[in-house]
Amino acid sequence: MDLNANLQPILAELTADPEERGYAAMTVDQVVSSLTAPISIERGILTSGEIHNAISPADFVGLTDVNRQYVRDILSLGSVDVSSGTNARDVLVSVFAGKQTLTNLAALVLTSTSRAQQIGYSEITAAMVERCREVM
Repeated sequence: MDLNANLQPILAELTADPEERGYAAMTVDQVVSSLTAPISIERGILTSGEIHNAISPADFVGLTDVNRQYVRDILSLGSVDVSSGTNARDVLVSVFAGKQTLTNLAALVLTSTSRAQQIGYSEITAAMVERCREVM
């Protein structure tokens, strides 16, 4: 049986099970639930505007001159890689440790998605999963 090209990413997900969710042992409804359940992931890139808006004015004023310059340098980048282990992230965590700004930035870095969205679908239905299982 040929599978509609639109369903190929679901078939690949169910076959490879790259995150080891255990699709093979799940019912169709459990697969749909697993694929559409909300998950939090870290964004790798923030815009300078997002970072600027997350900085509390009181926190910024309280920084040393050197730390204010570090923050200005980061804001001048336009888009900022805030992935774990990057210099920009390390500087922001260091200079805003224990401050409201760090809480604000942490909220920006985390975003909600689903595995379905990660593989390109806004929704996955039981019929889609059933069709994929027919050709597995």
